[in-house]
Amino acid sequence: MNDVALSQNNNSSIRVKIDNSEIIDVTRAEADVNIKIDGKIDEQEWQSLTVYDPYKVTEPDTLSETTYETKTRFFYTSSGFYFSMEMEQPKNTLVKRFKVRDDWQTQSDKVGFSLDTSGDGKYGYWFSIALGDSEGDGTLMPEKIYTADWDGAWYAATSETENGWSAEFYLPWSQVAMPKDTDDRIINLFSFREVAHLNEQWSWPALPDSIPQFISLFQPTRMNNVDLKQQWSVFPYASSSYDRIDSDPLTKAGVDFFWRPSTNAQITATLNPDFGAVEADNVVVNLSANETFFPEKRLFFQEGNEVFIATPRASDYVWGGRSKVTVLNTRRIGSRPILPDTPDGVSFSKRTKKTTKADLNGAIKSTGQIDKFRYGILLASEDDTDLIADDNKTYNQVGRDFGVFRLLYENTDNGDTRGLGFISTMVTKPETDSVVNAADFHYLSESGIWKADGQYILSKTHEDGSGKGGFFDVVYSPKKGKRNQLKMSVFDEKMEINDLGFNQRKNVKDIQYNYTSINSNSTRFRDTQLNGYMRYGENFDGHRISNAIGGSVNLTLNNLNEIQGSFAHWPTRFEDRESYGNGTYKLRSRQRLRFEYKTNPSESFSYGGTLTYQAEDMKGRKAESELEFTWYPMSNLSLNAELKYVDGSGGWLLHQQEKDFTSFFHQKWETEFKLNYFINAKQQLSLNLQWVGIQAHENKFYVIDADRYVLNEISKPYSESDDFSISDLSVQLRYRWQIAPLSDVYFVVTKSGSNTAKYTAFNDLAEDTFDNPLSDEIILKVRYRFGS
Repeated sequence: MNDVALSQNNNSSIRVKIDNSEIIDVTRAEADVNIKIDGKIDEQEWQSLTVYDPYKVTEPDTLSETTYETKTRFFYTSSGFYFSMEMEQPKNTLVKRFKVRDDWQTQSDKVGFSLDTSGDGKYGYWFSIALGDSEGDGTLMPEKIYTADWDGAWYAATSETENGWSAEFYLPWSQVAMPKDTDDRIINLFSFREVAHLNEQWSWPALPDSIPQFISLFQPTRMNNVDLKQQWSVFPYASSSYDRIDSDPLTKAGVDFFWRPSTNAQITATLNPDFGAVEADNVVVNLSANETFFPEKRLFFQEGNEVFIATPRASDYVWGGRSKVTVLNTRRIGSRPILPDTPDGVSFSKRTKKTTKADLNGAIKSTGQIDKFRYGILLASEDDTDLIADDNKTYNQVGRDFGVFRLLYENTDNGDTRGLGFISTMVTKPETDSVVNAADFHYLSESGIWKADGQYILSKTHEDGSGKGGFFDVVYSPKKGKRNQLKMSVFDEKMEINDLGFNQRKNVKDIQYNYTSINSNSTRFRDTQLNGYMRYGENFDGHRISNAIGGSVNLTLNNLNEIQGSFAHWPTRFEDRESYGNGTYKLRSRQRLRFEYKTNPSESFSYGGTLTYQAEDMKGRKAESELEFTWYPMSNLSLNAELKYVDGSGGWLLHQQEKDFTSFFHQKWETEFKLNYFINAKQQLSLNLQWVGIQAHENKFYVIDADRYVLNEISKPYSESDDFSISDLSVQLRYRWQIAPLSDVYFVVTKSGSNTAKYTAFNDLAEDTFDNPLSDEIILKVRYRFGS
């Protein structure tokens, strides 16, 4: 066996290499092996295996020897992969916490592994389990893009021992994709251990975040006669909901199908799906012209979606803002329908506009691999939607149809990674269709120092005609802990991908540079991270619409508390969107200072706070303060609370009508409360509450001077007050019982509301929103997996 070779000289350059001649030949056992997955490494089969313990500390990236021993064993049968770990650790330092599936944020003792089943760094899967049996899984794409979208039917358990704790895993081969191969198969392995009380991660191979490579440097293993038999699953479901506002019960039933004819292909389909609100979105109040991105939470669209993630900008690593660009945003499917035409004077209520979603008749998805090509096809069809207007008549909107085709070519024969991809989407709407075609490319040098990704996009819609655009991103990582990133974007005035994708704005030429430095060799601090960035952008009229310079420093102290400070400066720029087509105007320069402090998250009680000072658009400033705490009175009970207060001194600028703007004094409260109680690792009761309240009092009044690109202050143009209050609320009580892998029972009570009124006291605002919600439902849903 040969681990990753790491060499570091005085200028911190780093060379990482694996000798592929040192491939681990994995022991093969008979298919009827008698292993009980209970976390106890007590079966005879484990005792005769080679024990591996080459772990190094990779977070922080010191690459030092580990404090405790970790014994790792694994073997396989024709049907699946068995993996176990024994963790030496003093009992009084164990951090056992129950948490929801795929929760990477909560600190606890945790272990896991990743498998590159492609054999050459193209794609993989990760699996983890925390002490207490809370599971996590997902997919992995080059070089280190983790997603938690995929859920598989695998098995794992943990157990406390005299010297620490242990974990067992069993992964059926039928759950993962891999190329066709009847001879020896190369499957690359990565294993990790998180030690919460030290706030450290240990891994084998030793691949810290401060080096550019990851999946391409996994430990190669060799296996033979991995079973390639077909695998199928059927997921029938039944759900019952009751709308407490309309006193309207609804019962639905449907089925999901999964078929893997071979290890390199799979087909999934859903008929009459129920995408009920078993998990709520975060409450966001957005009064700007820029759309907010919400991540996908529906299992059908999450599972097997990795081939459709065309570039890093489309991945879960980018959560929104200008950098989020994706041709496929599946949240568009089954979203709010386009409102049908109505006679003059007839409209739809606020509740109808906000809560009506289009039902799906069905959807089908096929993904697979043929040699160096991977492909994906997605088809979905919405049902027609009936909407009742304020004249008590029903108006029908024809449902939309969606189609997506994806093809990706990847080649790693020469040591580097090169990829070319194509993705095409089509949306058929009641009046017209929209089509987007995009080509993407990818490159990673053999050393990992250079990485490049880009995409060229062509769009055609009825409203905007033909548009085009693209972006090019380069990452240069010459030394350990040093990272330079350059992003360039050009989207013309007619490029429109938001019928099925997401792009916050078009009509832009933008360039940005980011620099990151990580140092874990200081004796004064556990580790430090420095970040700096610059940005400049223009629209196609030549107006400077974005420019910024800023930076931050993040210090993790030796007691594991964190301190972070950041600054940003925005020079004068032009604003061309917030007037909603009524002109462009110039904004003054602004600054922001922020300070943040967090205590050690592995403690049973941890807290943090943030203070922010920022200049506003039109004179004045706003001050923000935020406080958060997390408390684990028991390992299976947690409480988390966040409170944020914003006070603005009169410079918050909002568009009113045509060329008129008003600046506001404002106050804003944001509260979030989460309670999680686990009966056991498979049964969870949770209460989530989010509320956002805003009070805004008019200050000054402006009108756009289109010739001079300025906002001129004027006397109040009308007698009615612009004062307003906003309240958005979401409350959800949820019980989830995982009967078996991929089989669940949900019982959910959810209430949400959005209220806009004249200037109102915060307590009255919250009470009115709770008493007069837009949605108030009780949902019971059962989903069970049958299959091979």
